[in-house]
Formats: sequence, structure tokens, C-alpha cells
Amino acid sequence: MDKQESKQVEVKAKLRYLRMSPKKVRVLTSLIQGMEVGRALDYLENINKKASRPLKKLIKSAIANAQHNFSLNPEILFIKKIVANPGPMLKRWRPRAMGRSVLIRRRTSHLEVVLSPLAGKEKEAFLKKSQGEEKEHKALEAKEKQKKEKVEEKGLEEKKEKKEEKIKKEEKKPTSKKKKDKKSFHILPFKKDKNKLSEKNNKK
Repeated sequence: MDKQESKQVEVKAKLRYLRMSPKKVRVLTSLIQGMEVGRALDYLENINKKASRPLKKLIKSAIANAQHNFSLNPEILFIKKIVANPGPMLKRWRPRAMGRSVLIRRRTSHLEVVLSPLAGKEKEAFLKKSQGEEKEHKALEAKEKQKKEKVEEKGLEEKKEKKEEKIKKEEKKPTSKKKKDKKSFHILPFKKDKNKLSEKNNKK
């Protein structure tokens, strides 16, 4: 695929009749627009908003369309356009005081996302950036492993030193003769038999 063709390629995905007001969805769409796809998904996964889940699904379906229909690499894609338009409104009624009723508006929204691949210098810069981030991540992991190994080695050395100190202390202590344990006998009080006492009384 040429650079000119890749600029013109636009991958679309739609979500219609979402039971949520477009005002609530636009809070996130305004933040996501123009982001790279991977970064946008990470952002939506970590934000505490109800609209984040349907938006994640919509972006993932657009990525699947790009892979299947245009054989595009998802790492190169960015969100060119994301829109939350109002859909049909459901009207419900709520009872209020003095026999009155109040209208409740259950709003819906139609979402549309357009993905486009990065082209030319932007693509090269993005790939270089991702490669640099991977190298940094690997370097950090290697440093963390080295730290853990050092901590484990220190722990083992400290345990060995403590054992050696205990052995030295035991060797320095004077050997005392072990006293024989005398068995302690419990002497019960003398009880006179009632039968013998009754026989003596009869003889008298």
C-alpha cells in the first residue's frame, strides 16, 4: 500500500441506540480524539466512567475492521474522528405531588468512530518512539531483576552470619553438669478403712 493510499484510507465503526445521553459520552470522546488507538484503549480502561465500556468495544470493532478489510497494523492507527450524535428520545412519566405527573426524557445516542493510519514522517516517528519505549521497558525490567537478586543475596548472607554467631556463642558458654531429675512422688494422706473400724468396735 502506497503512502498516498494509506492517507486516504478511513476505517469506520458505528454503535447505534446506546441507552446513554450524548452529553455524558462526549466527555470522553473529546479527550480521546486524535489519540493513538493503543493509548486511547489504555486511557478508557483506567477511567471511571460508564461510557468507557461501550467506547472501548466500538474502537476494538473498528480495529478488527481495519485488520480484516484493509490488513492494516493496529499499532499505526489513530482516532481521526469520533462523534456522539443524539438518537431517539424515550418519554416516561413520573408521579409528583398534587396528582401531577412529570416528563422523564430517556435519551439515546449514536456513536461513530473513524480510524486512519499514520503516514510518512508521523509513522516513522511513532515506530521509533514505540521501539524506544520497548527498550526502556526492557532496561527497567533488567534493573529490577538485578535489585531483587542483590536483596536475596544480602538476606542469605545475613542468615549465614546469624547462624555463625549463634554457634560461636554456644561454644563460648561454660559446660555445666547436668543435674539428675529426681522423680517426685505424691504422697496421699492415710485413709482409715471403715470396715476395719467397725470390726474393732464389735469385738469390744
